[in-house]
This record gives sequence, C-alpha cells and structure tokens, in this order.
Amino acid sequence: MNKKLAIALVFAVCLTLALGAFAPGAMAKKAPTVVPPSSVAYGHTYGEWGAMWWQWALAIPKDKNPLQDATGALAGEGQSGPVFFLCGTVTQTQLSDFEYIGVANRKITIPAHTPLFFPIVNTECSTAEGNGTTVAELTTMCDFFTSHTTALSLTIDNQTVPAMFSYRGTSGGYQLWWPDDAVLALPPLGGKSTLSVADGYWALVKPLSPGTHTLHWTGTQEFSSAAGDGFDGIFSQDITYRVKVLND
Repeated sequence: MNKKLAIALVFAVCLTLALGAFAPGAMAKKAPTVVPPSSVAYGHTYGEWGAMWWQWALAIPKDKNPLQDATGALAGEGQSGPVFFLCGTVTQTQLSDFEYIGVANRKITIPAHTPLFFPIVNTECSTAEGNGTTVAELTTMCDFFTSHTTALSLTIDNQTVPAMFSYRGTSGGYQLWWPDDAVLALPPLGGKSTLSVADGYWALVKPLSPGTHTLHWTGTQEFSSAAGDGFDGIFSQDITYRVKVLND
C-alpha cells in the first residue's frame, strides 16, 4: 500500500466516523432508568409510593380528577413532593360481555429533574369498602386482585422495560380519605379516613432528559367464575403519555 492510498483510507475512516456522529439515531436520548422495585428511592419503597399514589388519586374530586382526563390537561392536579404521579383511566369501553378496556392518550409538561411514578396495574382495598377490617384481611384481598394480572408491558421512548412482573409493590396499612364526589363509586366517608392497603405493579422512572418522551404501558387482569373467582371479567389498560421535560 503506498503512502497516498494509506492517507486516503485514513481520511475515509475519519469521514465515516464523523458522518456517523450526525446520523439519525446517533444523538438518541439516553435510555431512561426505572428504579429497581426493591429500592428505597426518594425516601420511600414502591409499596409506600403506591399508598401515596392512591391518597393522591382518590382525594381529587371527580370533575378535576386526572383518572378521567382524556388529554392530560388535569395532570397537575394535587401534585406535590419530589415525584410526579401519572395514572391510567377509569373511562372504560366494553368490548364484549365480560371484557373492558381503558385507553388514554395524554400530553403533559413537567419540570426538569422530575421523577415519575405510575401504576401499570394496581389495587386498593379499604375497610370503608367492606374489603376487611384488619391490615391482614385487606392485604389478602389486594393480593387476590393483583395476582389475577396476566399481562404487563412498559416502553419508554420505544425501549421495553423488561421483567415488569418483578415490579410489584405492596404497602402496609395507611389512612385513605376521599371526597363524597370521588372519581370512583365509593361510599362517603363523611370527612373521615379509612384504613387501606395498596398493591400492584408500578414503575418509578428517574428524571428524563429535557425534550419530549413517550411512555406507553398496558396491563390486563382476568377473572373467571369457573375458576372460583366469583365473577367473569377481563380488564385492560392501554395508556400513552407524551411528556415534555423543560430545560433548567
């Protein structure tokens, strides 16, 4: 190989690397990090964050509640603390006699350095709802519902989060309050709280980089009277958030 050809080849390699740096996907966002389910993050375990999620979600009156928001306009209602809560939807479409699905596509804007916490599938049981009178009884009832989860998925910017069935978190007993005009058909508490337990599959996502990100998750629970569940039903969620993260 003569010297001129060697120089040309080196130049070609350098040019290829330089062009590669500006090729589509070369400047792709850093893969978001989902906090491991066994962690204590931002001061709490997954189960504790799950309890606080329910305290947040049920405390907001029906007309302002993000659980029935179609666009994301209500996402900021009741938010406080270091973690921003996202949610599924209570708006269900009936697909067949026993099959229902809730679908939501929302757009939101959040500050930089903001972690996100949300359920893929979750359950709450309380004494006011007749689910039991002790923490042990409420935990058993929560386990019944949560253990009927048959499918889970989460993608962040089209990257699949693996092993979603490992992201289960169960709380201990905590106090739950909801207004009489709650987003769910719940018994009025008359200004009092009730003992509750939370269970489910959750994701705690570390702060996303500035720019726009897409979160998409699905979850399904299946119940069969033939299997001794007491009723038949297939309940699914299909939720998409387009999240704009502001610069500092």
